[in-house]
Amino acid sequence: MTPRPPLLLEVISEGPHCVPCEYAISAVDLVAREFGPLVRVQVLETKRPRDGRRFMELCRRLQGAPPVPSVWIQGRLAFEGIPPLDQLRRRLKKALGWADNHSKESSRCPTRSW
Repeated sequence: MTPRPPLLLEVISEGPHCVPCEYAISAVDLVAREFGPLVRVQVLETKRPRDGRRFMELCRRLQGAPPVPSVWIQGRLAFEGIPPLDQLRRRLKKALGWADNHSKESSRCPTRSW
Protein backbone atom coordinates (compact mmCIF):
# COMPACT_ATOMS: atom_id res chain seq x y z
CA MET A 1 0.00 0.00 0.00
CA THR A 2 1.42 3.39 -1.00
CA PRO A 3 1.51 5.99 1.76
CA ARG A 4 -0.74 8.90 0.99
CA PRO A 5 0.73 12.40 0.76
CA PRO A 6 0.39 14.60 3.84
CA LEU A 7 -2.70 16.72 4.31
CA LEU A 8 -2.00 20.30 3.23
CA LEU A 9 -2.81 23.03 5.76
CA GLU A 10 -2.47 26.54 4.41
CA VAL A 11 -2.64 29.74 6.44
CA ILE A 12 -3.34 33.01 4.64
CA SER A 13 -1.36 35.76 6.35
CA GLU A 14 -0.43 39.38 5.69
CA GLY A 15 2.94 38.81 7.34
CA PRO A 16 4.62 39.11 10.73
CA HIS A 17 3.09 42.55 11.39
CA CYS A 18 -0.41 40.98 11.51
CA VAL A 19 -0.96 39.79 15.09
CA PRO A 20 -4.10 37.69 14.37
CA CYS A 21 -2.22 36.06 11.48
CA GLU A 22 0.65 35.12 13.80
CA TYR A 23 -1.84 33.61 16.29
CA ALA A 24 -3.47 31.60 13.49
CA ILE A 25 -0.07 30.33 12.34
CA SER A 26 0.87 29.37 15.91
CA ALA A 27 -2.42 27.52 16.41
CA VAL A 28 -2.00 25.58 13.17
CA ASP A 29 1.64 24.75 13.94
CA LEU A 30 0.76 23.55 17.43
CA VAL A 31 -1.97 21.19 16.27
CA ALA A 32 -0.06 20.07 13.15
CA ARG A 33 2.84 18.87 15.33
CA GLU A 34 0.44 16.44 17.01
CA PHE A 35 -0.15 14.77 13.63
CA GLY A 36 3.52 14.57 12.66
CA PRO A 37 4.20 13.71 9.02
CA LEU A 38 0.49 13.25 8.27
CA VAL A 39 0.07 17.00 7.75
CA ARG A 40 2.13 19.74 6.12
CA VAL A 41 1.76 23.43 6.95
CA GLN A 42 2.30 26.17 4.42
CA VAL A 43 1.98 29.88 5.22
CA LEU A 44 0.92 32.05 2.30
CA GLU A 45 1.77 35.71 2.82
CA THR A 46 -0.40 37.95 0.66
CA LYS A 47 2.47 40.38 0.06
CA ARG A 48 5.11 37.79 -0.80
CA PRO A 49 5.49 37.36 -4.58
CA ARG A 50 6.29 33.64 -4.41
CA ASP A 51 2.93 32.99 -2.70
CA GLY A 52 0.97 35.10 -5.17
CA ARG A 53 0.08 32.32 -7.61
CA ARG A 54 -1.42 30.08 -4.93
CA PHE A 55 -3.18 33.02 -3.30
CA MET A 56 -4.80 33.87 -6.66
CA GLU A 57 -5.94 30.24 -7.06
CA LEU A 58 -7.67 30.44 -3.69
CA CYS A 59 -9.22 33.80 -4.66
CA ARG A 60 -10.68 32.22 -7.81
CA ARG A 61 -12.00 29.29 -5.79
CA LEU A 62 -13.82 31.66 -3.42
CA GLN A 63 -14.71 34.09 -6.21
CA GLY A 64 -13.15 36.84 -4.11
CA ALA A 65 -10.34 37.48 -1.69
CA PRO A 66 -10.01 34.99 1.18
CA PRO A 67 -10.33 36.32 4.71
CA VAL A 68 -7.05 37.18 6.43
CA PRO A 69 -6.14 35.22 8.41
CA SER A 70 -7.79 32.05 7.22
CA VAL A 71 -6.96 28.35 7.37
CA TRP A 72 -7.41 25.98 4.46
CA ILE A 73 -7.37 22.18 4.54
CA GLN A 74 -6.64 20.47 1.23
CA GLY A 75 -7.56 23.60 -0.70
CA ARG A 76 -10.86 24.21 1.07
CA LEU A 77 -11.58 27.09 3.42
CA ALA A 78 -11.83 25.58 6.91
CA PHE A 79 -11.59 28.56 9.27
CA GLU A 80 -11.92 32.31 8.99
CA GLY A 81 -9.68 33.90 11.59
CA ILE A 82 -7.84 32.07 14.35
CA PRO A 83 -8.96 28.43 14.50
CA PRO A 84 -10.03 27.00 17.88
CA LEU A 85 -7.56 24.18 18.62
CA ASP A 86 -10.18 21.52 19.39
CA GLN A 87 -12.13 22.30 16.22
CA LEU A 88 -8.96 22.22 14.13
CA ARG A 89 -8.05 18.80 15.60
CA ARG A 90 -11.52 17.47 14.78
CA ARG A 91 -11.35 18.81 11.22
CA LEU A 92 -7.94 17.21 10.68
CA LYS A 93 -9.08 13.89 12.09
CA LYS A 94 -12.11 13.98 9.81
CA ALA A 95 -9.96 14.87 6.79
CA LEU A 96 -7.67 11.94 7.63
CA GLY A 97 -10.67 9.62 7.85
CA TRP A 98 -10.35 9.03 11.59
CA ALA A 99 -13.44 8.48 13.73
CA ASP A 100 -14.07 10.84 16.66
CA ASN A 101 -13.24 8.07 19.13
CA HIS A 102 -9.88 7.31 17.51
CA SER A 103 -7.43 6.32 20.23
CA LYS A 104 -3.69 6.81 20.46
CA GLU A 105 -3.05 3.07 20.47
CA SER A 106 -4.67 2.55 17.10
CA SER A 107 -3.50 5.78 15.48
CA ARG A 108 -0.46 6.84 13.54
CA CYS A 109 -0.41 10.06 15.54
CA PRO A 110 2.34 9.45 18.10
CA THR A 111 1.99 12.44 20.41
CA ARG A 112 -1.69 12.92 21.16
CA SER A 113 -4.38 10.82 22.80
CA TRP A 114 -8.03 11.58 22.11
